[in-house]
Amino acid sequence: MGVNCEQCIDGYYRDMNFNLQHPAACTECQCNPDGSINGNVCDKENTDTTTAGYCRCKANVEGESCDRCKPGFYNLDPNNPDGCSPCNCNKLGTIHLNTEGDTCDTETGECYCKQNVFGRYCDQCKDMFWGLDKDEMGQITEEKIMMVQYVPLTSVEHQLSREVD
Repeated sequence: MGVNCEQCIDGYYRDMNFNLQHPAACTECQCNPDGSINGNVCDKENTDTTTAGYCRCKANVEGESCDRCKPGFYNLDPNNPDGCSPCNCNKLGTIHLNTEGDTCDTETGECYCKQNVFGRYCDQCKDMFWGLDKDEMGQITEEKIMMVQYVPLTSVEHQLSREVD
């Protein structure tokens, strides 16, 4: 492509390891068309702002070839303008499987629940537990209730509570 055939066509990038006349001077992009912007089109050459062969991923997609959903997202879909859908996990009921912040299965969207929590979005407590909480178990137990200290009402709060009755 170009006036003197010095540019690669869309879907290929300039491999600087080869002379421009070499048949391998233009290398096919390895972008996943479902997860990348503009399908299998990558940056054609190295410049100050681009890297030859770099794929431009949709908003909720990552990976060198834009082939997987970012943590917290699932279902890589070519018809989704953002690439993947949010899992919408309940933050109080969900655990993180790794340092990247994975909270759900990137294929099914099912959230990874804390020990005594369940539901697709980890938003329900198992029997005998209630009140989702930040701790690693994910809910309030009788022990926690016993640990809550009694705080007396101020005179203003006491007066307001009497007016409501």
